[in-house]
Amino acid sequence: MKNLKDFGRKYQVGQTSMLRESRNVCNAFKNDQTEFGNFDKEFKTPFEVAWLAAIKEGEDEPDDDSVMVDVKLETELVDVIMEACRKDFQGIKYFVEKAFPTQRSIWQKFGYTHYEDARKNHDKMFRFMTNYEAAATKFKDELIAVGYTLPQITAITTLKDSLNKALTDQNMLIEGRPGATDHRIETLNFAYDFRQKVAKAAKEIFAAGSAKYELYLLPDATAPVVNYNFEGTTTEVGTGYPLNNVKINLGNNVPLIFSNTKGLFGAEGVPDFSYTALVSLDGYMERNISINKVEGVTFVIHIELEKYKPED
Repeated sequence: MKNLKDFGRKYQVGQTSMLRESRNVCNAFKNDQTEFGNFDKEFKTPFEVAWLAAIKEGEDEPDDDSVMVDVKLETELVDVIMEACRKDFQGIKYFVEKAFPTQRSIWQKFGYTHYEDARKNHDKMFRFMTNYEAAATKFKDELIAVGYTLPQITAITTLKDSLNKALTDQNMLIEGRPGATDHRIETLNFAYDFRQKVAKAAKEIFAAGSAKYELYLLPDATAPVVNYNFEGTTTEVGTGYPLNNVKINLGNNVPLIFSNTKGLFGAEGVPDFSYTALVSLDGYMERNISINKVEGVTFVIHIELEKYKPED
């Protein structure tokens, strides 16, 4: 890939929507490839192979939301370790003061003066833990003599190292995000290039305004963004051709759902429930599909329908 220069996103819809729509249109393209190839030899094999490979590469790229989830999880881990560090320090103070009741200068070596400043600051807490570990190691004999244990002293090192690793991992995610985003956009733009070429050619090939003309039009960037919690694709068995106006009936007072000309469908606000969906389209065999919609998760499904073959 191709040495592409990234000047921003070429696609104006969401990453997932763009890739799903591109894959569906690519399946349709394979059925119409002869017409495209006759129009322009660039569209002959291996055009569709390269296009599918680009879509797959795009699908393998994490989106910004998933990266932010990783950062959030790593930050939560840092906070958990920070709390463990605070509890550990509070736990040793009794023994420090018992071992050195009048030697406040030694208390300071354990970080008494700097604790309040460090307790809620990630970087300052790591420096605090480094000094705290050094003091506990230096005065371990005195601490053990008053009842603090060697495993407790060793645990300070483990906590410090755990905090260091968590902070390092967190920083790597944050600092690596801009470069990762650039690479992701470059990868997705490359996949979208194929889609744009096909759309441009289809306007000439299917200029009469047929259903195929509509099928190959680029997604409407001005359409409002809808956060579906139930969505999917519908295609014909064997050909992979997108199916328009497929009816998905979930029952339970959920409004009927229909696929569009590109075989895509979606619905928002579908209640969490176990459904038996009745999927139907004139000329195709009906299907019953089990669907388990769970809280907080978008249910995504691909549905294939087989053409109805009347008995002889």
